[in-house]
This record gives sequence, C-alpha cells and structure tokens, in this order.
Amino acid sequence: MTRVHRVLAPVYRQYPIPAALGFDEARMRLMTPTLDTGAGPSIIRVDSLPKGWEKRLHPRPHLPHIVDANKNPISAQGMITLRLRSGAFATDVDFFVVQRLAVPMLLCTSFINRNV
Repeated sequence: MTRVHRVLAPVYRQYPIPAALGFDEARMRLMTPTLDTGAGPSIIRVDSLPKGWEKRLHPRPHLPHIVDANKNPISAQGMITLRLRSGAFATDVDFFVVQRLAVPMLLCTSFINRNV
C-alpha cells in the first residue's frame, strides 16, 4: 500500500518563521520556512536551495508520494540535509526536494513535534 502525504491541507494551519538555512553555519541565508501542522514530510522548492545543492542530493529508492491540498501529485527529486537556525535554536533538517510548491519550504509535523 502506498502512503500518501498531504501538503497544505486547508484544515491545517501554516506558520511562517524567520530562520537561516544552509549547508553549514558559515554559509547560511535568511529564509522564511513555514511550519505546517498538516505536512507529512519536510519539503523544499528547488529555487530555495543554496548554490551547489545538486552535489548534496541523496537519491532515495523509495520517495514518498506527496500531494498538495487539491490532491495533485508533487514529484520529489531526492532528499537533502540542511542546517536550520532560528534564534538560538539550530538543527539539521532532511528535506524532500520538489520543483513546485506554494511556499519556499515546509517544515512537517514531526519537525514541529520534535522542536516546537
């Protein structure tokens, strides 16, 4: 059975937060990730990734089936790990990389449960 992850479901809430994101602490840029109380995986749009991201993409044999709020499929290219800092808090986050997304990046419910 295929597990379906829904993204930006209308009954859930989204909360933008100020944060810096990058491969390491020395090369981070300011972004506005969205905490999404209904997102399955954390996902990031290709145009939000730092330069050279292609070299750090982890191909995964079984990528999740991700759909948007209208149940349209969103194809993932692979997974990438980025450092996220918001205030004094910092952690590594695994993102699925996608071509299209309504916001630059979504932080999923498991991220919220672990860190908020």
